[in-house]
Amino acid sequence: MSERLQQLICYALVAVVSTVLFIMDRDRPDRPYWDENYYVTSAQRYLDGTAQFASHPPLGLMLIAAGEKFTGTNAGLDSTSLTARLQVRGEDLPLGFSFSGLRLMPAIFAAASAMLFLGLMMSLTQHPFIALALSALYLYENAFMAHLSAAHLDAFQIFFLLTAIWCILSSVRRNRLQDPLLDFAFGLSLGLAVMVKANAVVFAVMGLWLVGRRWRRARIEGRQRCLERAGTSLVLMLSGVMIASAGVLALHAANSWKFPDLKSDAGKRHAAYFSAAHADYLRHSSGLNPRVLFHIGNDYLRFMASDLAGVPKGKKEDSAVLLWPLHDKPLSYRWDSNGAETRYVQLAGNLVNWSAGLLALLAGAARVVIRRFSRRHGLRCEQDAALLEVMLLTYVVYMVVHAWLGTQRIMYLYHYFPALLLTYLMVPLAFGAPVKAWGHSLVLGHVAALGFAASSVAMSAFIWPINRHEALSHEDCHKRNLTIELVKCRR
Repeated sequence: MSERLQQLICYALVAVVSTVLFIMDRDRPDRPYWDENYYVTSAQRYLDGTAQFASHPPLGLMLIAAGEKFTGTNAGLDSTSLTARLQVRGEDLPLGFSFSGLRLMPAIFAAASAMLFLGLMMSLTQHPFIALALSALYLYENAFMAHLSAAHLDAFQIFFLLTAIWCILSSVRRNRLQDPLLDFAFGLSLGLAVMVKANAVVFAVMGLWLVGRRWRRARIEGRQRCLERAGTSLVLMLSGVMIASAGVLALHAANSWKFPDLKSDAGKRHAAYFSAAHADYLRHSSGLNPRVLFHIGNDYLRFMASDLAGVPKGKKEDSAVLLWPLHDKPLSYRWDSNGAETRYVQLAGNLVNWSAGLLALLAGAARVVIRRFSRRHGLRCEQDAALLEVMLLTYVVYMVVHAWLGTQRIMYLYHYFPALLLTYLMVPLAFGAPVKAWGHSLVLGHVAALGFAASSVAMSAFIWPINRHEALSHEDCHKRNLTIELVKCRR
């Protein structure tokens, strides 16, 4: 069987599995959970064209609204009251309200990310079926199942971050001193990720690292030539970020073209942040031009800064950033009980996957240190070591930044998702070299990967009911807490 055919089979299998896990049955539960209480109302304002701001940049919220617009699942319902609210409880939704449309785009992006993850694994391992087995790190990650297929923002951010990582990996593999198309694509992907959630800006470290790597390799050309190359790469990356940001802001303005009701809760909250230029645009006194777009962006930033300052900290649900790799404080999104059985939507991760990620992080750090005191052997080996280095560097910077953010606001376990993905991508890089050193690397690699995949799937199936709102007796719930407390069982 040719390698190309093997790859196609792997992609087809992941497409089917990811569709089942993330897209199908996305309308369960039929009530909002976690941040959906806020995003339902934000999406409705976009559908109504009402100007607004939010805690996060607008791209993810517009994509959530686009799914509802495309499906029209709630088109026949009176949803006007949602526009006036900052958040909504399930009992306040119109009778017959469906979440199928609102959750469509996050679910599609979550499934598409599984394909991207498989592609990255194929590049890292160079063996399609080993890559397929390791894709269990993403496909059967229970925390992703609970969070990404809901009307939340993280599925979009993860997709764009994986795209940015793919650009870095491809550039390292191509081994060129300059790669304009990939540099621009990296900036564009990073910009889109930032316009979903601002903390994605941390991944700019990858771009700076790439420029530094090329600088070290090109020093023989002289300082002037190195400066020109580095400057060009940085300009292309920054251009991608700026184009993505400006494009998203323009879409936000085009879909937020009328004043909110200043007597409503949402209107009162947002009214103080409309600048004169922004207000003129909403009154249709001026068109959308660069000056107006600048003021709209500035207004949005002022609102986000104010909102961040008002976020509480020190709650009992607060998760310690430095304990995230140990799966600190799984989060209860929703639970419903009829007295005999209880249904949960619990943010609890696959412990097999999290353990593999943590081991890869530790082993990868050891490899990076050892590499500094040993010779490099071959281009492929050097590239793998470099990729491990940049992922480890980005992970450390991400955790340091979020440790500081944890002193400013409450943090939750799902804020660890981007860093968790980095540890998963480290798995083949951290453990690939030792497997090869033992000999018979291909056979051993397949056996190890398949054994891991089987363990991951088994653990995922065990935890699944508390992630996906399935009915459990009190005794069955307690069985999920055999090793650590994944869920607080309720009656």
